[in-house]
Amino acid sequence: MNVKAIETIYRGYRFRSRLEARWAVFFDALVVPFEYETEGFVLDDGTKYLPDFWLPTLKMWFEAKGELTLVEHELSEDSGLFLRQHEKLYSCPELDLMRRFRSSQPWPVALSAGQPGDHRIWFFGWDMSYSSAGEYEDKDAVWCCSRGRVTLKVNITARDREIYSDCLYGDALKHFTDARDHGYTLGPIDKALRLARQARFEHGEKPMVFMGDARV
Repeated sequence: MNVKAIETIYRGYRFRSRLEARWAVFFDALVVPFEYETEGFVLDDGTKYLPDFWLPTLKMWFEAKGELTLVEHELSEDSGLFLRQHEKLYSCPELDLMRRFRSSQPWPVALSAGQPGDHRIWFFGWDMSYSSAGEYEDKDAVWCCSRGRVTLKVNITARDREIYSDCLYGDALKHFTDARDHGYTLGPIDKALRLARQARFEHGEKPMVFMGDARV
């Protein structure tokens, strides 16, 4: 059965799904600027890909999925391509696409699977520190507020590793490591996630969002 997502109008954008519109509500609640489907790409293997969101203040792409597609395999485990669930081995086309997209351009990409508040975030970037260099992934990234700005808290096991070191990218992306090295809070994030979940969709398309006494 082929089920089509309901297109949803919000803030002048026509989103392909209510899920994408809910993430737009989330970004608005946190005053995080976003651009929707701003630019398409052709990857090295010829795959055409149009990311959902570009977040200019984070300099990061953001992809929203309701769920992931798991394809069962009997191959030996490759940690870069496969997931284990219930002692079975699966490949995931969506995560593989994010890895290929990450390798095709300089900015990180985050993929969220699930509804706001019940989601899980995968982060794909580059570790270009003095001590190491190469591809970097975190399967348990979380939204947070650090030093007064919204960012992702990414998990780095070794404290001498820096994502996007200053020697290469300057201060533009330092906020990713700020969330690790300094105190952060989740209170504003929880409130924004609640607003995203509670956005009402009237007449099948246009969401009605209440932020305080204002209706958006």
